[in-house]
Amino acid sequence: MTATSPQPPRYDFTAAGDLSYALAQLRAKLQDLASARTTGHARELGDPVTAPRPYYLWTGRERDTFEGDYRQQNANLLNLLDIFDTIQRRLQRATGDALRAKRLFDLEQRMS
Repeated sequence: MTATSPQPPRYDFTAAGDLSYALAQLRAKLQDLASARTTGHARELGDPVTAPRPYYLWTGRERDTFEGDYRQQNANLLNLLDIFDTIQRRLQRATGDALRAKRLFDLEQRMS
């Protein structure tokens, strides 16, 4: 049985950086979408407190259904943004752990 030399930790830092960048870009697009939806909703349908007249142009069960659907869609979008944040944090933590492991391996190799 032959002894094998220890191998450095394997981690693709380039892929991690690319993924992090892509996640940040997608998150920014989703944030823009959420903001545009909120702005458009307020502009097109009004707010019963600040602009009561437009609000009364469309009332009733269909408006209530629309508002409920709109709120649920926004909640889903915000939840998706939270998921992206969680993935981004985990990726950063994994990259940091891999970098520390690589540095420790390099130090051990130099000392042996």
